[in-house]
Amino acid sequence: MTLVEIMEQSPEIEVYGGGQWAFYAVGCCWWTSFPEDLGKHPDGLPCCPHCGSVLLQGPLDKFVAAAQEKPEHYGPGGIETFVRAHHRNGLHGYSWDQYKRSTHGGDQEYYCPEHKFNPPPNSGLSFCPYCEFPDEMAEGEGDDK
Repeated sequence: MTLVEIMEQSPEIEVYGGGQWAFYAVGCCWWTSFPEDLGKHPDGLPCCPHCGSVLLQGPLDKFVAAAQEKPEHYGPGGIETFVRAHHRNGLHGYSWDQYKRSTHGGDQEYYCPEHKFNPPPNSGLSFCPYCEFPDEMAEGEGDDK
């Protein structure tokens, strides 16, 4: 979804006094404007469906305007990164800091802060090989490549 589509298709939510609302995770870069996208924490509260983080909420128009005023907050990809973090666009489960540290801008969706690893552009990797295959990666340490 584009930002225009998000703004046009987001429902009015009467339970919050009307208007369109944004719901966004405290612990990662996930957000949505569709109540049916919300997760449910074991205690019954709405949460991020990916990381289980508690949510904040605010009027959608103000949330989007704030993002457009500070696109640098979302890293090299700017407002495009913000739009990709919407539930219906697929960038989920990463903190903004992890995403912003990516040296490949809006093309990378993964960063491992422990190993400071970014996959090469167009590699298709969405994991850290040092985390996933520690024994195999340790064998290669010290090799000249």
